[in-house]
Amino acid sequence: EDGQDIGVDLVAECADGKGYAANCTHALGADLPSRARRRVATQDVLVSSLEGSLSSIALVDSEYDQALCSTGFHVVRSKRLLPEVLFILLRSEIGQKQLERGCNGGIMSSIRQEEFCKAHLPIPPEEVQQKIKETVSHSFMMIRQAGNLIGGSTNIMTSCSAEKNSWEACLTRLGDLK
Repeated sequence: EDGQDIGVDLVAECADGKGYAANCTHALGADLPSRARRRVATQDVLVSSLEGSLSSIALVDSEYDQALCSTGFHVVRSKRLLPEVLFILLRSEIGQKQLERGCNGGIMSSIRQEEFCKAHLPIPPEEVQQKIKETVSHSFMMIRQAGNLIGGSTNIMTSCSAEKNSWEACLTRLGDLK
């Protein structure tokens, strides 16, 4: 919608392995790519439809509630599976095999919505789903914390490089670090 600031989730952002939508492009509706047409909500599970990117799966957190994502994603909401469980099942070997089986096409093979909906997934008991949810939530928190620590270290290096004179004496080639 023109004039509205919304995020766009692209395959690259899900493919980084974090498992949650991150580094999304924010743009006004008029500036969005034409493929940004699927509205997402908090706790939706995004699954790439391209065969080579089927493992690009992410949970939408509240930061991207009501954003738009590419039509290259299937947006999944379940009443029977917690989003974290759906995320884990679709990333599992069983889930990936189900999705791969539904792919067709030539150069850009993909899984269409009709085939995507035919995939079979187990439904764990509620207590198992709760344990999975807790584990996934903890994992995401740890991944975010690790990213913040690495970003902080990079900032330290950047600010230290301003003290150029003290570093010049320590320069070496990577090949000499053996």
